Amino acid sequence: AETVDGMDAEELVARPGETDSCDPNVVFENDNSKKKRRRGVGFCFCCCFLLLIGGGIAVWFFHFRNDGSIQDSEINTADIQYPSTAPSSLAPMGPGSSPTVSPTAVPVLDELIFEPPSKSNCDAIANNETIAGRDELDNADFGLNLEVVLSENSTMTRPLVDELLTAIQEKILPSLAGCNILADEFVEAWRFVILDAFVTGNAKPDETCNNADLVGQNCHRMNVQLDVFLKGFVRFLDIIRLVSDEEVNIANNLDLSDNFSIIQLVAIDSLTPTNAPTIMPSDAPSESPSTRPSMAPVVGPTPPPTKSPTRNPTEIPSTRPSMAPVVGPTPPPTKSPTKIPTASPSTRPSMAPVVGPTPP
Repeated sequence: AETVDGMDAEELVARPGETDSCDPNVVFENDNSKKKRRRGVGFCFCCCFLLLIGGGIAVWFFHFRNDGSIQDSEINTADIQYPSTAPSSLAPMGPGSSPTVSPTAVPVLDELIFEPPSKSNCDAIANNETIAGRDELDNADFGLNLEVVLSENSTMTRPLVDELLTAIQEKILPSLAGCNILADEFVEAWRFVILDAFVTGNAKPDETCNNADLVGQNCHRMNVQLDVFLKGFVRFLDIIRLVSDEEVNIANNLDLSDNFSIIQLVAIDSLTPTNAPTIMPSDAPSESPSTRPSMAPVVGPTPPPTKSPTRNPTEIPSTRPSMAPVVGPTPPPTKSPTKIPTASPSTRPSMAPVVGPTPP
C-alpha cells in the first residue's frame, strides 16, 4: 500500500461519521444546513411577533368596546326616572299641604302666555281661600254631573255632600290650575289660564242615575258647580277638556270615606251664557264715502238706450264673398239621370258570354 506523509492510503478513506473539511462539497452542505436553521428561527420569530401584535389588537378592541357599552348604559340609565323616585302628579293633598311637585318649575315651553301658579296660590286653591285680584278677572261657570254610589246602609246627607266637595276642592282644582304639572312636561301656551277656582253643589234626590250598571245600586245624582277665574281669553271647550282629563282622579284619587263606593263624572256643561247675536250687522257703513272710489262717477244722467242695434251693417260689401252669388233663378232639376250610358259598348265585357242558349 502507498503512503502519504507516513499514512497509509486506507487511512485516507473517510471513516463513517467523519468528514474532510478540505472537501468543497462537504463545506457547501454545511452552509446550506446553517441557512435552513437560520430561516427556521427567523420564521418562528416572525410568527411569534405577529401573534403578539394580533393578541394586543384583540385585547384593545374588546376593551374599547366594553367601555363604550358601559358609557351608553350609564347615559341611558341617567335618563330613566324610576317610579320609586319620580314625583307623582296624583299625590293627595290635605287642607294644610301643598302639591308634591314644586309649582314654580316652569314647563318646557318658551312662549307661555300665563305664568305658572305659585306655591302660595296652589295652597290657597286647595284650602278654598280667595286669591287677591281674582275679582277683577273674568269668571266662567261649569256644571259637573256626578253619579255617586254609596254603601248599602248610607244615604246622601249634607255631610257626605260637603265631604265630596271638599275632596274635589283639595285634589282636583289645584290640578286644573296646573299645580301638579312636572317641570319637563310640555304644555300648551294657555295652560295656566286659571288663577283661582272653587266648587259648590247639591244632591238631586229626584233624579235617577243613567248608568245601567249603577241603577240597581245605591246610586245618587249630584250637580257640582265649578267657578273658575281666568287670567285671559280661552275657549270654554279648552276648560271642559281640562275637567274631562280629571275624570280618573275624580274616580280614584279623592280619598273619601268608606261611605263612597263609586264616583263617576258623566257630563260637563258650560253655565256661562254667550252673548246674543246682534240685530244690526257688526260692520256699519262708513259715515263718509271713500276718497278713491273703485269707478269714476258719471257726470249727468246716463244716456237713454238706443232704438237701433248698436252694430250696423257695413256700407260696402266684401270684395271676396264666401260664396259666388247666383245670377237669376236656379235651373230646374233634370228629368233624365245625370249619368247616361256610353255611346259604344265596351269591347271587354265585365262578364264572359254564355255559350249556347241561356238556361230556362
